[in-house]
Amino acid sequence: MVEHQEEKQQPFLYRFLVGILIGSGFIVPGVSGGALAAIFGIYERIIGFLANLTKNFKENILYFIPVGLGALFGIVLFSFGVSYLLANYATIVSWFFVGCILGSAPALWREAGKEGRSHKDLWVLAGSFIFGIVLYSLVAISLMAKSRLTSFLGLSPGR
Repeated sequence: MVEHQEEKQQPFLYRFLVGILIGSGFIVPGVSGGALAAIFGIYERIIGFLANLTKNFKENILYFIPVGLGALFGIVLFSFGVSYLLANYATIVSWFFVGCILGSAPALWREAGKEGRSHKDLWVLAGSFIFGIVLYSLVAISLMAKSRLTSFLGLSPGR
């Protein structure tokens, strides 16, 4: 409960700005609004509120109004910006998204490991990484094979 008192002291503008950044997570590919909420330390409170809507209802609603308004504003703001940037600077923006994903990994790693880690967790991480690499490789091989078959048959992608 001490957490809630600490969060209460956060000004409206701060929570609004956090909401904008969380809203951007719904627009920016590869960046999760939930991951951003975890990074900003409000994910647990969101889940607690949604799990028990009637518990501290008024306090939670007053806390989340600026977050929700900020998220809506962020979705609108970033949707126009991201579509413009993708249309004009696709490669740079794509690498920016990769950087956002990789940059959020350490904060998520710390958040997920608050209660400690076991060797099993590290094996799951390694297995997931290997699975992702294998899946990526299979897709790349499939696309390459499709491209070669299309060239061999004399078909262009536009026909």
